Amino acid sequence: MRYKSCFTQGGAGTIDEFRPIFWLSDKDKAEYIEFFNVQLSDCYTKYGLKRTGCSGCPFALGWRAELAAVETFEPKLANGIKHIFADSYAYLDKYEKFCEEMDKKYDGISYAEFRRRQKEEGK
Repeated sequence: MRYKSCFTQGGAGTIDEFRPIFWLSDKDKAEYIEFFNVQLSDCYTKYGLKRTGCSGCPFALGWRAELAAVETFEPKLANGIKHIFADSYAYLDKYEKFCEEMDKKYDGISYAEFRRRQKEEGK
């Protein structure tokens, strides 16, 4: 059977099937792609992304780079994504600024580590 994606929705009385391959080596993935004749997303072949998921997902580690790629190659999609995730992006911007301030305040260490050191120093 040839699969076109890593997901097959089950019919009535059956279960959905997921075939995630993220734990495989790059060589294993290449063999899987060739053996099952998997058609890769444009995200990999044209846009140069290393992973896919929900387009512009704010939970992705490199969400800003992914959003930039979508803006370049799919501007209409990017507009929709920015609308859908607007609140999440705004929160992330604020959170990143907060983290930068805390890094400055606590000399680049976590607050927990800062407190541990203070206790050691008797403060």
